[in-house]
Amino acid sequence: MTLKIIHKNNTSAGQAPAPSDLDIGEIGINSADAKLYVEDNDGVIQSFTNDNDAATVQRFTQAGSGAVQRTVESKLRDVVSVKDFGAVGDGVTDDTAAIQAAIDASSVALGRVIHFPVGTYKITASLILKSFVTIEGEGREHTRIRASGNFPILLHSGSPGSTVGGVTIRSIQIRGQANTNTKQFGIFCDWGGTWLIEDVSFRLCRIGYFQGTSRNNVIRNCDFQACHTPLWFGPIDQSGGGTPDNTVFMDTLDAVNTVETGLRVEGLTGCKAMNCSFVNGNKGIYVGDYTQ
Repeated sequence: MTLKIIHKNNTSAGQAPAPSDLDIGEIGINSADAKLYVEDNDGVIQSFTNDNDAATVQRFTQAGSGAVQRTVESKLRDVVSVKDFGAVGDGVTDDTAAIQAAIDASSVALGRVIHFPVGTYKITASLILKSFVTIEGEGREHTRIRASGNFPILLHSGSPGSTVGGVTIRSIQIRGQANTNTKQFGIFCDWGGTWLIEDVSFRLCRIGYFQGTSRNNVIRNCDFQACHTPLWFGPIDQSGGGTPDNTVFMDTLDAVNTVETGLRVEGLTGCKAMNCSFVNGNKGIYVGDYTQ
């Protein structure tokens, strides 16, 4: 078989040829930006460029009937890695800004998963959670967010009208610096709704999981080790009077070496706990009225 290649030149950067400009077997060369163009059998102009831009032109098709073709770049953006924003995960580098940038970008995209590869991610300030963000590690013994300082680790502290909803946190370890640090909350959720916390390990936190005025949250399959108070439910501010809306479902939670109370409940309107154990603490469960 004899191939004959005819090339046509264009010197205007970023300008692709029209299908009528090329026939099958012809190559369009844009000398201004070093891009090559060919026409495929379907009459579609395809672009080829250097490796830096390969993901924008290479195509991906998922297996299965009805799958549509996408660019590799589009496929890779389904999941955001904190390393895409510069996080290192070596336990030494301060990854706070990189992780927060990943959270902010994923919130804008509504619903993207933020992936934490295996590693220890040191932070020096609270990570502010946004709606519809999923934080996902590679297992509670393999991926860790570790605080260096006295502050809530994962935080949303809102008010009426600023509820953060649809947050998921799974398969990760949240590690405080010391359970004597008065502000060392593992997760601080006030004015949140429909959160899912699962397969998370809380270590060395003053309070592992705190929930203020929030509704329809689920926390399951989690463990708490050497926390002062693993779980605390109660409103931050009851100045408006009445009972705050605060509901939660808990399933398969294990707390060991607790300093004070395993589960502290104050002013909760709806709470269901199943298959939970609180071992080696001063109190297992405390239920009382909220006091300012």
